This record gives sequence, structure tokens and C-alpha cells, in this order.
Amino acid sequence: IDTVRSGYAGITALYERLLDLRDPKDETQREIKDAVMDLYDDYQDMYNCVITPSGNYTSWTSEFKETDNALSNTLKTLSRLVK
Repeated sequence: IDTVRSGYAGITALYERLLDLRDPKDETQREIKDAVMDLYDDYQDMYNCVITPSGNYTSWTSEFKETDNALSNTLKTLSRLVK
């Protein structure tokens, strides 16, 4: 949990820097920026699931699996864009 919390500040700072960048005119760069924004949203969901669990073990496990799958799929999308 401490590792997750300590990494969160750095990831959030990098994401805020991304938001400060002007919107790219190039379509590929725009797609990459959008994918990073989607990835950050999914990361937020995963972070919240891990840091502030709710419900019983079964419901938490289900939520974790959903957020993990979403994060994984979004990361794969971003990876395809930057190759």
C-alpha cells in the first residue's frame, strides 16, 4: 500500500503536465494523449479500489478484477499506439 501511495503522487504530477500541453495537431499524437488520459482514469479506479476497499471480499474481488482488466486493456491500446 505504501508503494502504491508513493507512486501515486508521481503519476498524478506527470498526468497534470500532460494536461498542460497544447492539444496536438497530429492525429496520432492526439490518439496517444487520449489513450494516456483513459489510462489515467483506469489507474484512478484501480488506485481507489486498492486504497479504499469497500464491500465484502467477494464484491471487492469482483471490482478488483474489473478494474484490473480495464487497466490492462487500456495499457495494451496505448502500447499499440506508441509502437
